[in-house]
Amino acid sequence: GLLLGMFAPLDITMKCKTYMKSDLFDAFLTGRIWTLVGHLPVHFKSEEKGVFKVDREKQAIVTQKLSAFMKTGKILIFCPEGQISQDPSKLQPFRRGSFAMVAELGMDVWAFTTHNAQKVWPNSQKMGGFPATLKLSITKLHDGKVEKDDIKGACIRLSEETQKKMQKEVDRHFSGESKQNQ
Repeated sequence: GLLLGMFAPLDITMKCKTYMKSDLFDAFLTGRIWTLVGHLPVHFKSEEKGVFKVDREKQAIVTQKLSAFMKTGKILIFCPEGQISQDPSKLQPFRRGSFAMVAELGMDVWAFTTHNAQKVWPNSQKMGGFPATLKLSITKLHDGKVEKDDIKGACIRLSEETQKKMQKEVDRHFSGESKQNQ
């Protein structure tokens, strides 16, 4: 969200929305950037690690806004793990609910995978910007075809399928294979 808001051309920024934890919008500089860009909050009920229950009433309003935006052919950027992993080489389970709109609208899923982001912005720091060489990849994970009569089942399949494919890409970065293909 931060890099998109600061560096992406305006025509790209206007086509994208991303979900992020609601209290991130309270940050002095980045919160203002994310608000101006139009990113959307996720209203979690708890600050406890690993607890992903959302305030359904608040989130319903956000979901309506996003759904209207997405129906115009725009782009959703989200982190399906729900929180930052302590081990950057292993993805956490993807949250099934993250894929509800993907399944309902038959959206494609692409992975933007980074390697060494934890060096640029360590979990222990409030702000990043440390020097490091980043590896980036963009990979298509899903082509948008979903059985519309079973959205719940589609969410389960999508979360598992995309996590496996994305983990392969992360493994490739950590193995050093991606260095050869730069």
